[in-house]
Amino acid sequence: YEPGVYYCKDAFEGLDTVEALGDATKGAALVERNRREAFEFKTQAAAQVTRAAESAGRQQDFKVTVSRDVSIPAPPFWGARRTPPEAVSWEGMYDGMDLKTLYRLHWGARGSGPEFDKLIREDFDPRRLALQKEAREQGWLEPQAVYGFFPCQSDGQDLVVYDPSGFAAGALTARGKIEETVRFRFPRQTEREGLCLSDYFVPIEASRFDVVAFQVVTVGGRVDELGERLNADGEYSKALFTHGLGVSAAEGLAEWHHRKLRRELGIPEDRGKRYSFGYSACPDLADQAKLFKLLDPEKAIGVSLTSAYQLVPEASTSAIVVHHPAAMYYMVKV
Repeated sequence: YEPGVYYCKDAFEGLDTVEALGDATKGAALVERNRREAFEFKTQAAAQVTRAAESAGRQQDFKVTVSRDVSIPAPPFWGARRTPPEAVSWEGMYDGMDLKTLYRLHWGARGSGPEFDKLIREDFDPRRLALQKEAREQGWLEPQAVYGFFPCQSDGQDLVVYDPSGFAAGALTARGKIEETVRFRFPRQTEREGLCLSDYFVPIEASRFDVVAFQVVTVGGRVDELGERLNADGEYSKALFTHGLGVSAAEGLAEWHHRKLRRELGIPEDRGKRYSFGYSACPDLADQAKLFKLLDPEKAIGVSLTSAYQLVPEASTSAIVVHHPAAMYYMVKV
C-alpha cells in the first residue's frame, strides 16, 4: 500500500501519527522510516522461514527426554460429557480467578506500593465482590462446561486420539477395532530439553494406551450483551469492569474444572498441566476444530468457532489436559 500502513498502540498515538503525516516535513520522514522498518521486517520474516525449515530438519535429532514409565490413570468414562450447570461451583470458579490479571490487565490498575494497595482494598476488591454477587443473582454469568476422556498414543510429534467406542468402559484396554479419530501435531523445541507435547503420552509402538482429556468452558454470552447495553447507555466504566470479570471468571472456571478432572482421574491436585491452543506448546488455532469434533461444544454448551478459530462467546476457554506428572509449560522458538 503506497502511502504506508501505520500501527498505533492507542488513540493518542493515532492522533500524533495523523498529525505528523499531515506535516510536509514530518510526514516525509515518517513515511521513509515506515518503509525502512517494513523492509527490515520483511527481511527478518524471510530469515525466520529459513530458520523454521532448518529447525524442522533438526527436530528428528532430538531424543525424547520425558519418562514414559509413569502410571496411567483410568478414566471414569470414555467420550464427551456435559458438566451439569447445577454441579458447577460458583465459589470454585471465583476462587480460580487470577486477581492480578483481573486487576492489572482487565481493570487497568497501575503502580505499586501504598497507593496501589489502597486502590485494591478500597475500590477493586469491594467492586469485584459486588459484581460477583450481582452476576449470580441477575444471571449474567452462566458457567457451563463440556469435557471428555479419550484413548491416545503419541507418534513422534503427533498425538493420535482414538475412537473411545473401541475401549472398555472406564479401562485402558481395547475391546474391538481401534480407529483413529483425530491427530494433533505439536512443535518440538530445538533447544533446551527438546520438549514436545506428545512426549507426555505413551508411544504408538507400546503395547498399552494412554488417556488425554479435553475441556471447553464458558460463562455464556449474556455478559457480552450486558456490556453492549452498558456501552450504549454511556456506562463505560461499568462495562469495562463487567467485561473484565466475565473473562476472568471463564479462566477461573477452567481452573476449577481442571481440578475436577484431576479428581475424576484420581491423581494429585498438582499433577499435570492444562494447555490452550494458540500458546507456545500447541500454537495452531486450527486445532480447535479437531477439539470441537471430539466434544461438540456448540451443541453441548453453545460455544462455537469463528472462521479464524476463535471461541464465541468471548468469555470461553478450551484446553487439552495432560496428566503426566512431569508436564510443564515451555516455550518453542521458531
